Amino acid sequence: MSALGPGAEFDRIRRIWRRLGDAVVGAGDDCAIVELGAERLALSIDLSVEGVHFRLGWMSPAEVGWRAAAAALSDLAAVAASPSGILVSLGVPDGWPEEHVAEVMEGAAAAARATGAVVWGGDLIRNQRLIVDVAVVGKVEGRPVLRRGARVGDELWVTGALGGPAAALKAWEARQEPDAMARERFARPTPRVAEARWLRDRGATALIDLSDGLVADATHLAAASLVRCTIDA
Repeated sequence: MSALGPGAEFDRIRRIWRRLGDAVVGAGDDCAIVELGAERLALSIDLSVEGVHFRLGWMSPAEVGWRAAAAALSDLAAVAASPSGILVSLGVPDGWPEEHVAEVMEGAAAAARATGAVVWGGDLIRNQRLIVDVAVVGKVEGRPVLRRGARVGDELWVTGALGGPAAALKAWEARQEPDAMARERFARPTPRVAEARWLRDRGATALIDLSDGLVADATHLAAASLVRCTIDA
């Protein structure tokens, strides 16, 4: 089991693990790694809730679906797995237009298709606000690259440009329209599947999905690997 960094959310997760005891196996990474016969699968699930992770006035329904699926698919990238399929559960408010429900699923399907995956199914319920819960399954070819493999002397790399989603969020909260690039980074994030496999093939020792912020996620990687990370701004 991989150790987590500090923080109230992660203290809660640690308390849950202690309560579950030996019923928890292999937790703490971006994905669970499960062996089925000769195959090794990576499994993860990610929940997006209206009012917590997004607001409908900020994005189209299709972008909501894309963003939710991309967040889950990024967990597969974080162990250098190849996405196979996704399952999507929707909680939809009464009176929400039918075409919007389909558009959410179209966005999720487009994100899956962009990584080589398909939609396998899901669930649909009524709910007071929109929720999108995406489970993902991928294949691990060779060794999974987990958080706990970093070694003293390794370099710390990040893919893409940082700060775009935060800039978009700041603009929306100020009732302004965000810069087009920042908005794109928030609404249509790219799962770094190809980049992760490239890094694995060239000797990367540890990977993590950058979803909690650079410092928080570097701390998780360091805690799991029993090393320290030095970031020089």
